[in-house]
Amino acid sequence: MRIVTWVVAASLMLALGWPQLMAQQQPAGKAAPQAAAERTGPKLQIGDAAPALQVGKWLQGEPVKAFQKDSVYVVEFWATWCGPCIASMPHLDKLAQKFQKQGLVVVALTTEDEANSSEAVTEFVQGDGAKYHFRYAFCDDNKMMTQYMEAAEQQGIPCSFVVGKDGKVAFIGHPSELDQVLPQVLDGTWSVEKAQQMAAAQQKFNSVITTMETDPVAALATLEEIAQANPAKAQADDFQSVRMICLALAKKYDELIPVAEAQLAKMNKAEDGMGLISLAGILMSVNAEAPHPKLAEMGKKALDKALALESKSPEVLMMAAQFYALSGNREKALEYGKKAVELAPDDLQELLKAELKQLEALSLEKLQRGKESDQEQEATTDRAQDDAK
Repeated sequence: MRIVTWVVAASLMLALGWPQLMAQQQPAGKAAPQAAAERTGPKLQIGDAAPALQVGKWLQGEPVKAFQKDSVYVVEFWATWCGPCIASMPHLDKLAQKFQKQGLVVVALTTEDEANSSEAVTEFVQGDGAKYHFRYAFCDDNKMMTQYMEAAEQQGIPCSFVVGKDGKVAFIGHPSELDQVLPQVLDGTWSVEKAQQMAAAQQKFNSVITTMETDPVAALATLEEIAQANPAKAQADDFQSVRMICLALAKKYDELIPVAEAQLAKMNKAEDGMGLISLAGILMSVNAEAPHPKLAEMGKKALDKALALESKSPEVLMMAAQFYALSGNREKALEYGKKAVELAPDDLQELLKAELKQLEALSLEKLQRGKESDQEQEATTDRAQDDAK
């Protein structure tokens, strides 16, 4: 049973945006950060002085001319073509507001490429991006990419660099981990050792992602080891998303359902639209492979709530279209897919049009399977009636 379909992969991209997938999803014209083995320049590690921000222009907020001693900074690398980057912004914004009075400054920094033009970035910042409490920085050269991403040997985005009050790099990793990191950096209890421990746990977690399809039982055992060593990590949404998929692959549905129920309640309370659409993708895809009324019910609830919260998000609408295609509802699939394309900015148009063609084919295949199943059921019923006569 193949649970990790392209729909689930898309769901995980929204939830995680982990480097292995992100490197594969970069559009034409966007070169990946230079591989570690090819690098000859300076490295950037935890505890090193953070490079000064040298950007082409500031699109929103006061420019950061230098890192101040009374502030903590999150330098977030993102791009308009990066779905997981956009998906992580609401969560990052909540952190920006929560810790603003304690001196937190969030800088959303992006670099120009063929798929991430100045016009596309400006359009985003002045549109959907305007609601976030970030300072937006645009780079027209690769200086920051080289001094941060490549120097730190980071292969994908979104990627967060936390700069402490001492001007040194305190953390490098995915924005989903900032909930654990920022309170400690702000109150002075964070350390290089803690950062190294978290990095080791994340590396172990990434190994689960790459092996869970081939050996889900072993993957679950590794997740349990991570949870025992780092309980806070076990509460993170990315951890729970991977855990649910591993449980489904291992056919442990009785264990999967309470985990999904807890995640649904948590995301409903937080009104986390992107989290809900990711959860819906996992549950509805699992249900398509192994039908279960409870999974179907929770998946539909998550989908409906996500659409209510993110009714104008092209990414959410396209995910909804994919789910309907998966269930064989061709009419709904095309409705949401076309709406996603209509609302998408120019830089996402071609990508979403290609996805629309894919889901159209998927919905046709699913619809045909449904008809064949109905015909088989009718034939079985007819034979049973003939036998009874």
